[in-house]
Amino acid sequence: MLIEQIYRRINYNSVSKCIRLLCTHSNVDFYAKDNFTPEQHCKILQTLNDSPPEILSRYRISNARIKSLLEWKLRRGHFKTLKEVLEVDGFGENSLEDVCKRIVNNSLSKSKSSSLKYNKYFKHLVFPEMDPHLSTVLKTAVAIYIDATGIGWVTLNRNANTVSEWKYKNLSTYPTQMLPTDTFGLAVEALEMTPLGDVYIFEAQPSLNPQNNPNKVFTHNHQVEIMSMLLALLNTSVKHNQTLQNEGNKFENRVFYLKNRLPARLFNTLMGYEKVSAIPKIIGMLKGDTEVMHSLPCTGVSIDNSLTQYFKSENSMNKELLSQALMLGISFMDLCVYKNKKSFEALTGKNQKGKQDKCVNTT
Repeated sequence: MLIEQIYRRINYNSVSKCIRLLCTHSNVDFYAKDNFTPEQHCKILQTLNDSPPEILSRYRISNARIKSLLEWKLRRGHFKTLKEVLEVDGFGENSLEDVCKRIVNNSLSKSKSSSLKYNKYFKHLVFPEMDPHLSTVLKTAVAIYIDATGIGWVTLNRNANTVSEWKYKNLSTYPTQMLPTDTFGLAVEALEMTPLGDVYIFEAQPSLNPQNNPNKVFTHNHQVEIMSMLLALLNTSVKHNQTLQNEGNKFENRVFYLKNRLPARLFNTLMGYEKVSAIPKIIGMLKGDTEVMHSLPCTGVSIDNSLTQYFKSENSMNKELLSQALMLGISFMDLCVYKNKKSFEALTGKNQKGKQDKCVNTT
């Protein structure tokens, strides 16, 4: 019957189109029972390969299937044919055909993140409060983690949730006591190392008990100084705050603080009120350790192999800076941009079943 179909078309189709028809209707791909054109095929593959989880969910793809899609791509790369999608857990020919039709017809449901219950909670996770429009249109976020040993940076791209930059500056060789002018010089150095992004995220510093020892208070104050100077520099840098490039535009803040200890809570690196090393979690994620991946409710993030090797080559002090920065970046994107319901439930403890949909990473 397939040969007869091609034969009927040969009178008005070119040989190349006939060859394409043979290829697309063979058992090589999913086209045996659909009517998608090559252009629609490309659109479907591009959507499945490049769309972040919150967009995929709007095509009424379940969280479990989205998780399986991410795991497949992280192991094997982008889908090249629709037949490969059938290899993903949870996808049969009928369910895949339904998804394809919704993508071709741009049949998007309303975003689940529009729920007032979740929006009310999410807006208290970051301050100053972020304009909802900004969280919708931003493409890149730079997380900046600062502690007594140094500064770590990571750039997360919303498209396919990838890490494009990951670096640190070790401060262990700097004097423990610095004049404000010296601290400002350090902040300028940090600004020059800070990647460009649509927003810049710090983790808010904890409030200190007056009975804390003087050294701890001094270190805390020094970190606050650096963060405050960087906030001012980032917001007034035409290079880093591109809203300043448009003459007449009013100033728009691009620096935000994520609630203290929130990344540690999401990644289970809290022991009581104290944060423990994040290195084991990050190493487990990079290795694809099943136990680690299934302990995290966050959206999968893709990390290039060169960045993975860079992380592995560093000493433990620098690895900690990189690990904390990555945790901060993932937490911000998951909670304030993707508004992942599972992450919300993990933080509030309202649905322990949320632990079935976990964070997956790649080497």
